[in-house]
Amino acid sequence: MISVSQLNLTLNNKPVLDGFDLTVREGEVFGIAGLKGAGRTSFLKVLATILKPSSGDVRISGFDVVKDRGTVRAMIGYMPGTAVSDNGLTVNEHLRFFLSMYGISNAGFLHSLDSLLDELGLAQFKDVLLYELSAEEKQKVSLARAVMHDPSVLLLDEPENGMSDKGLESLASSIETQRGRKKAVIAASDSISFLNKIAHRIGLLHEGRLMQIFHPGVDSCGSIEKRMNDLRKVKNESCTA
Repeated sequence: MISVSQLNLTLNNKPVLDGFDLTVREGEVFGIAGLKGAGRTSFLKVLATILKPSSGDVRISGFDVVKDRGTVRAMIGYMPGTAVSDNGLTVNEHLRFFLSMYGISNAGFLHSLDSLLDELGLAQFKDVLLYELSAEEKQKVSLARAVMHDPSVLLLDEPENGMSDKGLESLASSIETQRGRKKAVIAASDSISFLNKIAHRIGLLHEGRLMQIFHPGVDSCGSIEKRMNDLRKVKNESCTA
């Protein structure tokens, strides 16, 4: 479903991703952990066709993210790390606007959108202006925007931001629902406990390199945290040297 081979990305003459290899299957949730600046968001943006790789081969269901950009974009749902913009629209208007950008206006999809809002606990906010929503509710709108066109791949950048404990449970349930629909999901976060709850595998990214892959249920959450803390210590020492 997602195939990445020897991905390199350089921005402003600085290497951001370095020799990245990864395969994620349909029906799998892959978590990406790492310190700030590790390259998590940049990697998701390459998959989302927002950033063009400097070299390497990146494919979604066999389609190249550079050569087949339009096809790939229709196959992915991207949830950015920033909240939805307060554009003066209601939740329903905002989502329908993005559906129209996908060329979707038929009644079947609009009915599915209503079902999705109910599934995510947003039905009561359907006619509420975006700026009136809480941070958690805005995150749910962002998730709805990512999944509403039924993509085969979901790319989630820190989806847990602004979520309460109850919201996190709901979010984990929603991600599991999408996984059960045979979607390939990649979620980037610095919350190991959250990734441990949702992911089949967790890759530790550091300075653009995939350092290690952990398996929740086999590798303890503490072992991933320890590795993260070791990297944090090395980074802090290099900054003070």
